[in-house]
Amino acid sequence: MSRRLTSSQRRRISELCAFTGASERQAASLLAQCDWVIETAADAFFSYNLAPEGAYDASSAQPAAPPPPSINLSKVDAWFDKYAEEPEGDGDRVIADDGITQFCQDLEIDTQDPVVLVLSWHMRAASMCTFTRQEWQCGMKAMHTETLADLKRKLPALRRSTDDFTSFKDFYAYCYDFARDEGKKSLGLDMALELWELVLRPRGYPLFQEWIDFLKEGGEAMHPVIPKDTWLLLLDFLHQMQPDLSNYLANDAWPVAIDDFVESLQAKLSK
Repeated sequence: MSRRLTSSQRRRISELCAFTGASERQAASLLAQCDWVIETAADAFFSYNLAPEGAYDASSAQPAAPPPPSINLSKVDAWFDKYAEEPEGDGDRVIADDGITQFCQDLEIDTQDPVVLVLSWHMRAASMCTFTRQEWQCGMKAMHTETLADLKRKLPALRRSTDDFTSFKDFYAYCYDFARDEGKKSLGLDMALELWELVLRPRGYPLFQEWIDFLKEGGEAMHPVIPKDTWLLLLDFLHQMQPDLSNYLANDAWPVAIDDFVESLQAKLSK
């Protein structure tokens, strides 16, 4: 007898179907083999070039007869050109500030909407405020999207694509390099604070506001930049730590900024 699906699993099947066009059978099979991580299952769907009604061999994790990719790159390129600016000198055309603003207006979203970061993550865009043609094509292939209407329809699923911790961790790590100024090894404090507000606050970690207050009180004099290890390990810290720090161990290898934060918070809690 097959195991009954939980409500969470049924929801993920529906989301994967909406995002990829997969059948329910395909979605259930892919998700089961990808530990029910929607992002991983979607990547597998598009990597195998599965058609919505294509046969899927659950035992081998390969499509029975992979059809050719259905995305129309001519449409994707024409869509890119709608927003792209003419290059200076011999450079390639890119979508820059004005084009991204128009793109967001067409999607009926604000440029500060966190889903813009999610879109950039799917495109694997290298830097803020710029999409190259290759990044645009990469993202639209990954999202199996070739028109504005397609993307509008998938925005709700894209917003939920980082709900599970595994997908969010990859997205969160991407944000650091994406936001870092070219040639810089670390992220400035002001930019880090802005990004944390966008991507971490919605997750509701109990110690998040205490962390933000600690950095703002100390200012750039104490922590002028946020190294990558601090950025990455902060997520694990917030995800694991109890609000009263009862499971904090002094001999754990946390970055200096996090140790400083714990020392400051422990002093407050002891009063």
